[in-house]
Amino acid sequence: MGTAALSGLAAGQVSSLPQVKAFFEHRTCSVQYVVSDPATGACALVDPVLDYDEKSASLGTTSADALLAYVAQARLRVVWILDRHCHI
Repeated sequence: MGTAALSGLAAGQVSSLPQVKAFFEHRTCSVQYVVSDPATGACALVDPVLDYDEKSASLGTTSADALLAYVAQARLRVVWILDRHCHI
């Protein structure tokens, strides 16, 4: 929602808009999101990525750990994990 659209909202409505934090994952060139409700602290992790190394066929959690660190720092509560399409 742009600034012009926000100016038309009544006082108090702006703080109830969902907060969206994006995390770019360089290897897959994908974006992961934490979408949260500022009123309740509930949040959704959208399209979290596991780190996969083809050469060793191993998985890592560096990308997911960044999402969880943000959740902890912002004092959010994960309620949903949404995967809109497959990521490794």
